[in-house]
Amino acid sequence: LLARPASTAAAPTNRLAIDLDKVEALVAKVTEIVANRSVSHGLVETLANTVGEMARVVTRLQSVAISLHYQITAQGRDSVAEPPAGALELETYGPIHQLLLQLQEAAADQQALVQGITDVVARKRALAAVETRLDTELQGALLNMRLLPLGHLRVRLDQVVRSTAAAAGREVRWTMEGQEVALDKHVCDRLFEPLMHLLRNCVDHGIEPPLERETRGKPRGGQITIRAAVEGNQAIISVSDDGRGIDPDRVATAAVARGLVTAEHARSLSTREKLDLVFLPGFSTAREVTEISGRGMGMDIVREICTRMGGSVSLGQRQGGGTMVTMQVPLSLSVVQCLITRESGRLLAIPASQVSAVQLVAPTAISRHRDGGLRLRLGSATLRLFLLPGSDATAITDAGEFEQRTVLLIPYHGERAAVLVDEIVEEEEQIIKPLPLLLQGVDRLLGAVMLGDGTPAPVLNLPPSITADRKSTRLNS
Repeated sequence: LLARPASTAAAPTNRLAIDLDKVEALVAKVTEIVANRSVSHGLVETLANTVGEMARVVTRLQSVAISLHYQITAQGRDSVAEPPAGALELETYGPIHQLLLQLQEAAADQQALVQGITDVVARKRALAAVETRLDTELQGALLNMRLLPLGHLRVRLDQVVRSTAAAAGREVRWTMEGQEVALDKHVCDRLFEPLMHLLRNCVDHGIEPPLERETRGKPRGGQITIRAAVEGNQAIISVSDDGRGIDPDRVATAAVARGLVTAEHARSLSTREKLDLVFLPGFSTAREVTEISGRGMGMDIVREICTRMGGSVSLGQRQGGGTMVTMQVPLSLSVVQCLITRESGRLLAIPASQVSAVQLVAPTAISRHRDGGLRLRLGSATLRLFLLPGSDATAITDAGEFEQRTVLLIPYHGERAAVLVDEIVEEEEQIIKPLPLLLQGVDRLLGAVMLGDGTPAPVLNLPPSITADRKSTRLNS
């Protein structure tokens, strides 16, 4: 007998490849449904308020009818003729009493109608709560389809490390911790370029040549570590090496040599501010231009990409030697916790992750500096105060002594700045709609959100606005 050939059929899997554009189109439709449903829920609440007012009107109408009945009875204004002798005595009403009875019956009918509408509104509210829960679960399920683990970039990054180490003559080991951290696909894709530049910098500028490391008592091979963790709705990604570290004074000297800052300005900078000079476009400490470094294009790209995503990046010394760069980016570019603010009658959305604190301050704490800008005195610190477009600076400094103002404290470049707003309406999680094609290059806007009443509101990206307008009072968002 012939042996039966082994089956070559592939084992069934539970995976289904779906084009991302289809998922995004579905998310857009669901977002539109949720926005319209929010408007519908708002109309139901408006109807509930109207019904409540109707109930108060009916109660007042009944009270007036009862008072009128007492007044007419007491004054005998509606007497009727006496019935003839021997006739059957029946309760009779005059014309005014009959009108009062009709009024009371109409009020009772109106009250029953109001009660019926109230019951319908109550059932609609219960249904709205179920709809909201289902909408949230549906949105979450769709958005989870767009998540990718950070480890998705590992193969491409490994090629970057290997090729850079071979070109620079370095021996390097690298590891990725927290590679299971899930990010929106758009965030994950945009992170590749910053991580690529950081790994190249670690290999070329941070890790010493093998002989130099042996002279310093280090292993021949350098160690680079990428760590990822989740804090709230933010991903914290750090890239560190055990190399020679970074000298703040050398950074300042290189910036002066390239004409990025003046020597006088460089001498006035703190250690953190000197380190931040590496993020300036055109900065490099390389003595010659190679395929890897020396072109002044690297760290400024890292900061720009992080800022465009509504995140931030910082540079510091690693304990025990070496350098650490930490990026903070949102887990998703679609769902963001927003502060809905009102400024000059307009509603604006600001990502809550960009705000370190909200303060109420007295107008006496606001003053005008000799450079024409505004300053905020907050405890022992003095912060630059920025205004959103449309704000009246004169009205701010001329406000009454006891009229407190709301300011948002925004961290940037290791410092803090304050942004004045008229009012914080609420804080809520929003799905951000992308900008149209003509506005996608505007780094001071992250997108737009649809509020509960159907009103659109732009989502501001404050850190780049503050960075660009440091010498101005007003943010030109």
